[in-house]
Amino acid sequence: MYFHDPILTGMSFAWDECSIEEAARNGKIKTVHYADYKWFSVLGIVGKTTVTVYGTR
Repeated sequence: MYFHDPILTGMSFAWDECSIEEAARNGKIKTVHYADYKWFSVLGIVGKTTVTVYGTR
């Protein structure tokens, strides 16, 4: 997740983890075959990135 304030401060804030390693750990996947990501943004101000990992347990 991220937030960008282009008008008042010009600052950007991001939080949470969206790495392949973290997604594999959360899904208990030991061997990663491939990964996809989805990126959603509203006017470049608020957004969310989702990583999906596919592999074997």
